[in-house]
Amino acid sequence: MEPINSDLFICPQCKGALQPGPQGSERLDCQNCPLSYPLRDGVPALVIKQASARPVPTDDEFERLISEALQASFSGWDFSWLEGRQVRIPDPRGDIDMDYEGRARACVAKASAVLDLGTGGGEVLSRLAPFPKVAVATEAYPPNVTEASRRLTPLGVQVIWTDPACSDSRGPQPQGQWSHRRLPFADDTFDLVLARSTSFCPREVYRILKPGGTLLTVQGGNPEGRPRQGRPRAR
Repeated sequence: MEPINSDLFICPQCKGALQPGPQGSERLDCQNCPLSYPLRDGVPALVIKQASARPVPTDDEFERLISEALQASFSGWDFSWLEGRQVRIPDPRGDIDMDYEGRARACVAKASAVLDLGTGGGEVLSRLAPFPKVAVATEAYPPNVTEASRRLTPLGVQVIWTDPACSDSRGPQPQGQWSHRRLPFADDTFDLVLARSTSFCPREVYRILKPGGTLLTVQGGNPEGRPRQGRPRAR
């Protein structure tokens, strides 16, 4: 059997170079991450799900920190257990989150039906109360669904557990393909959609917005340090 020319390949996980593993191991080892890809009858199986992880040397301090993190009380996006130990570098463009919250609060005050996409544990949305009669929040991460429901239900917000694929920007396709990417809401339902640091399909958001509705989103900020706001045209 001809030897494998591993110079042609990269790791599909991290793009690192692949090199043959130890003699007799029948695998290709990534030189950048700990993944190893098997050779099956001489065929490289360059599929992440087929890969195995090699042991990575660590030190006692690393293991102690990992153990502490695994035992820490955690819910939603509450990182308060790291208070005094985390370092945040201020954004030179200003506090984008505070700017977003101010704009979102003003929009919620005028809305009759609001949807918050990817609400996490509902931490940010809960600070925008009071809400209109129709207020809905989506979340795909199961532990956060429970936390969001606990926090938001008393405020009159209906929490919906959605498929993670709903955040796929490509959305559902014709002939029913990839239907799990569809937002589970009727057309023209909301006059305000909030999307803070979460991806979404613009076509799906347009579909569920009422004519003239508002989408308010912040995706890491823009050069002016302002959230992006768009008003779809009436259909």
